[in-house]
Amino acid sequence: MDKPAFDDPDTTGQLKVATRIWPVVLMLAVAVSLAALASWNTIHSLAETNAITDGRAKARNSRMQLQRTLSLLKDIETGARGFVITGDARYLDPYHAAKAIFPKVYNDTKIQMTGSLPADFVWDELDRLVLLRDELAAQTVDERIQFGKSIVEEFALFESGKLTMDRIRTIVQQLDTHLEQYILMQNQRVVAARLRAEWTNLTLFATTLALIGLSVLLTLRERRLRLRLEDELREANSTLEARVAQR
Repeated sequence: MDKPAFDDPDTTGQLKVATRIWPVVLMLAVAVSLAALASWNTIHSLAETNAITDGRAKARNSRMQLQRTLSLLKDIETGARGFVITGDARYLDPYHAAKAIFPKVYNDTKIQMTGSLPADFVWDELDRLVLLRDELAAQTVDERIQFGKSIVEEFALFESGKLTMDRIRTIVQQLDTHLEQYILMQNQRVVAARLRAEWTNLTLFATTLALIGLSVLLTLRERRLRLRLEDELREANSTLEARVAQR
């Protein structure tokens, strides 16, 4: 008896179907991987944005703390000058109040600005100038109490205080400008990070949808092929049965 004619079509058809299924499985695996990558990118971008915004907030707080430090120095300066010129003890109220809290505020400013300073900046000069400004203010107040209004004629003492305060203002302005530029740079980094995350996620999302869509199309195609192979198999079986019946 001849070998059944349907063996080869059946085996070949199953092999073809199995061969065509693996691209679908591969594309679905890649799509799942891309979806996971998109989730990771979102989390990573959020963490990066949070870190940048935290640095920006710290720089803004540093600017406010720096201006508060300068404001207290102005209170010390104007309070001492007002008392020396007028002899009115009421000018000493803001003077003493500023002197009482200035050391802590100044130290807090230095701590707050850690990590936000210019690369070549050191506190030595500003420390020296702040101490000198405080000592000159205290000296003018003490001499006004001891020697009366004649202290107003001591031009050199007032000029030294003015020059010291001018230099302090210059350094503070330089630090403030640096912080302002740092904040602007952080703003740009936040925008860039968000755009990068959006474009990356959009690309990954579009690629994932494309792979899923292609997988669906291939699956439908394989289903049509499988149905056609089943029809061919049924037809081959019918032909075989007819031949057997004839023999």
